[in-house]
Amino acid sequence: MGQGADGRPARSWLGTASGAELWAGSGWDALTGAEVTVAKLIGGGPINRAVAAEMGISPNTVGTHMRSIFNKLGIHSRVQPANSLRDHSS
Repeated sequence: MGQGADGRPARSWLGTASGAELWAGSGWDALTGAEVTVAKLIGGGPINRAVAAEMGISPNTVGTHMRSIFNKLGIHSRVQPANSLRDHSS
């Protein structure tokens, strides 16, 4: 497999699971540092604006990170990253 523009291994399409896109390298290990931070903060319940203010980024960037998190983890709701993180950490 080749490399993406960021130097990380390129991902390949695996299909869908319950309507979520899945890519090779999916799961918590595939998340960027910013995506992990967003996932942890969103799990506490704040809206995108609050997460954006805390991280010093725009709410649109938070939304982009959330879509990427949903795709990589194969989830559909804002509550699921917190549950998935808890399961991943155990």
